[in-house]
Amino acid sequence: MGKQYFCEDCEKLNSKSCVKNGHTILNFPSDITKKYIILRKIGAGGFGTVFSGIEKHDLKHLYCIKFFDNDKADNSNMSIEEYLNGLKEEILVMAGLNHERIIRYHDSFFSLKEKYAALIMELADYPLSSIINFLTPDQAHFFI
Repeated sequence: MGKQYFCEDCEKLNSKSCVKNGHTILNFPSDITKKYIILRKIGAGGFGTVFSGIEKHDLKHLYCIKFFDNDKADNSNMSIEEYLNGLKEEILVMAGLNHERIIRYHDSFFSLKEKYAALIMELADYPLSSIINFLTPDQAHFFI
């Protein structure tokens, strides 16, 4: 599989018609696409966009691939370098965590040159909101 990209207008992966029609295209960094195949968009939130993917040499495990939104740096009056270095520090802390109730860190990518950060984690079989919505406040604190 060659270069991978995502159309932000129609939310399609690798659509040649989106490129031809001038849609807004998110190109996935080549260091990530050399190692992972991105399958589909899972969601987006205040800190970035999340996709599911598989590692090319191990097609058995699904992963969550989160691309962090660089607009957070603009909104916090930080330089992009300060923002990415802060993310890197937080992700390194996460990489050291090992608990049955914490989604496990798998891999990460950073590039100050290309100005992006991505986090690869195990993919949960369920959305966290499906659990938290049914918990009492006392029970929910275990997930925070």
